[in-house]
Amino acid sequence: MAENFNSPIGIRSESGEQTWSLTVNEDGIFELRANSPVGEGNLRLTVDDDSGLLTVGTTADPVTMRVIGTLRVADASGTDGTDRVNLSATGQRLEVMNEDGEIIGMIGGAGNIRAGTNGEVGNLFLYPRSATNIFDNSDATVRLDAASGDMNLGGNLTNGDVFLRDGDGRTRARMSAAGQRLEVMNEDGEIIGMIGGAGNIRAGTNGESGDLFLYPDTATNIFDNGQATISMSGNTGDIVLRNADFAEDFNIAAAEKLTAKAGDVMVLCDDGTLARCTEAYDTKVVGVISGAGGYQPGIIMDKRDASGDRLPIALVGKVYCAVDAAHGSVAIGDLLTTSPTPGCAMRAGDKVRAVGAILGKALAAHNAGTGLIPVLVNLQ
Repeated sequence: MAENFNSPIGIRSESGEQTWSLTVNEDGIFELRANSPVGEGNLRLTVDDDSGLLTVGTTADPVTMRVIGTLRVADASGTDGTDRVNLSATGQRLEVMNEDGEIIGMIGGAGNIRAGTNGEVGNLFLYPRSATNIFDNSDATVRLDAASGDMNLGGNLTNGDVFLRDGDGRTRARMSAAGQRLEVMNEDGEIIGMIGGAGNIRAGTNGESGDLFLYPDTATNIFDNGQATISMSGNTGDIVLRNADFAEDFNIAAAEKLTAKAGDVMVLCDDGTLARCTEAYDTKVVGVISGAGGYQPGIIMDKRDASGDRLPIALVGKVYCAVDAAHGSVAIGDLLTTSPTPGCAMRAGDKVRAVGAILGKALAAHNAGTGLIPVLVNLQ
C-alpha cells in the first residue's frame, strides 16, 4: 500500500475550463482523472500498487491509446525482463519472441503472417464456437501443420470441405469429406465430373462429354489429344490404344533368357515355358515377342514383374516378326508358320501341315535372308 501523503493534486488550465487531477485512493491505487472537480473527474488511467496493473480508460469512459514508435512487452526475467512481444509502428509489424529474444512469429512486415523458426514450429489452429479449450488442438476444425506440411479440415463434429470459385463467385470445384468425393461443376453449378462417391470416377453429363486421355512422359501438350497413347470417348464409347497388339506375359525358358528378343516366334516347351521355334510347322506355336520395330503392345495381360524371366507375347494384332525367306519368298497376305531357323517364321506353303501351326498373315513382302516384317498375328 502507498504511504500517506496529501492527495489529490489538481492541474487547471488558465481558462479554468480544463482540469486534470492525480490522486491515490484509499486502496492505494494511483488515478488520473480529467474534466471535473479535482479528484472527481472522468477516470482515464489507473495503476494498482499491489499488482502493477495499468488500466487505460473504463467502460464508462473509454480511452484510445496511441504509441509513437514501439510498444514492448517483456517477461519477468532479469532486472528489465526479456522482450517477448514488440508492436512496432516503424516496422509495421507485431513480433513474438522466444526467451532468447529470437523472433518466432510475426504479423505484418510486407503484409505477411509468419510463424515458426528458431526452434519453434509454426502451426495454425482455427476453432469453432463450440470449442472450450483453445489449447486442445483436437478441437480445431482447421489445422495447418508446418512440421509435416499437412492441412487438416473438419473434425470435432464438423465436415471439412474445400470450395474453389471462379471470378464471379460460382463454385467450380468442391472437395467434400462427408460425400467422400471431388466434384467439378459447370458455370450453372451442375456436376460434370466426380471422383469418389461409392469409389467411382464419373465424367460428363449436363452438356459435357466425359473423355479420358493418358499421355506418355514425352508428351509436350496435355491439351493435344493426339499425343495421348490411350483415350476413351464418353460420346462414342470408343477405347483408342495407340499401340498395336494384344499381348500376354509368359515365362521364358532359362536357356532362352539371353537369346530371345523382340520379334522372335515362340513355342511352348514341355514345362510350360516358352522357347524360340526351331521346327517347321510346329503346332506348339504361341505367338511373337512384342516390341520389335515400330510396334509396342497395346495391352499386356498377366503382368507380374520386370525380372526378365517373363516377356510379353503378341497373341492378336500387328507385330514385327522375324522371317526367313530361305524357305520361300514371303508375299503380302501369305500365311506364316514356324521355320527351322530359330525364332523365325516362314511362308506356310504346305496347307496340310499348316493346320494348327499358322502364326498369322504377312503385311509386307520379304524376298531374301532373314529380317523383320509387320505381321497380323492370328493363330490358326
